Amino acid sequence: MALAAHPIFAVAGAAVAGRWTSANPWTLPGLGSVLACTGTALIVLAFAQAGDDIAALALLAPLALVGFGMGLSNVALMSGALALVSNDVAGAASGLLQTGQQIGVTLSIAIIGGIYLGTAAETTVAAATMAPLFPIVVFATAGLLCGLAACAPSR
Repeated sequence: MALAAHPIFAVAGAAVAGRWTSANPWTLPGLGSVLACTGTALIVLAFAQAGDDIAALALLAPLALVGFGMGLSNVALMSGALALVSNDVAGAASGLLQTGQQIGVTLSIAIIGGIYLGTAAETTVAAATMAPLFPIVVFATAGLLCGLAACAPSR
């Protein structure tokens, strides 16, 4: 039941992003990336502290943060990107963005799976604390890039 926090809060984040339009299109994707990074880091800490006997409830708040952040950033990123293109190419731009996201998700799953399986021979805790380091770096980098874009002067 605690694992349901991720999709439930992803829907909540998407609803917030859908209703809150910002003057700066990079604010919400940056905030969402920071929340997802924080939640993933909290998952690593939970596994590091609890060891192999982690309770699902220990993952409730971190998964909620990751879900809300992903819902917030995905909807805001799509809205912001499509606002920058003309109507006659909006379909192609949407498809290109979705394709890029799917390729990124696929590669991330392969990388995280490789890290997990490469460290799973040691202990479950080692694997559970090493595998999320890749998404932490990705979310932190995305948050940093969105923050830099938000601070850049508009044209």
